[in-house]
Amino acid sequence: MKIKFALLPLVLFTLNVQAAATKFEVDGSHSNVDFTIKHLMSQVRGSFSDFSGEFSFDEKKGADLKDVKFTIKTASVSTANAKRDEHLRSPDFFDAEKNKEITFVGKKVT
Repeated sequence: MKIKFALLPLVLFTLNVQAAATKFEVDGSHSNVDFTIKHLMSQVRGSFSDFSGEFSFDEKKGADLKDVKFTIKTASVSTANAKRDEHLRSPDFFDAEKNKEITFVGKKVT
């Protein structure tokens, strides 16, 4: 099973102005976390509704992102099918009761 997460362009991040490096935070009202999974001869589409993220960016130094952190609450998975969603939250997949979050942490993105 492959899950692909797509982050929307930087335009969808809100700006929190600080000195030197600027800290950006994901604007959840203008962003989404979607995935598509191929299963047999069909594709299942889904999303996560509860997520957050942030990173730092220094406009003077170029396009590199630093201190990237993105977190998704596993229990917020939705595929428009309640039975399937419960199965995804079970120990067979995310085990949402034990693994409450999926977190990506990066020091640098270029």
